[in-house]
Amino acid sequence: MKKILVLALAALMVFGLCACAIADENTGTAIFDTENIARITVFSFYGHGVGADVPAENMEEIIAWLATFKVGSKMYSETIPDKANTIFVEIEYNDGTVVKKGIEAIEIDGYGYYLEYAMAPDCFNDLLNPELKGKIAF
Repeated sequence: MKKILVLALAALMVFGLCACAIADENTGTAIFDTENIARITVFSFYGHGVGADVPAENMEEIIAWLATFKVGSKMYSETIPDKANTIFVEIEYNDGTVVKKGIEAIEIDGYGYYLEYAMAPDCFNDLLNPELKGKIAF
């Protein structure tokens, strides 16, 4: 009888955890459109100042990395906290459209979400810190 009770309680706990882990409909959504990109500029310091243009030889690698950006978990606060995005990526498309987004968090329908993405390629780190080329990892 005790074994059945333990199994029933364990099953109840598993169902409870699964209910908590139900993903938001935005979770997993791609952040960047990686088609028809003409230019990419990276901005540190919360998107201000002069950006660093991605050189032609690194475009494919950066575009492949940007394709890994997906909506992650919802933030506890409704909006993105100030200073949440320290690095921004500005993408200009072949049709002239320009989009500038932070790479750490995004707001969707009035709610903040964390972003999930693959490790940045070395060339991205070199763009942010050209004087430290090859010495640090993002």
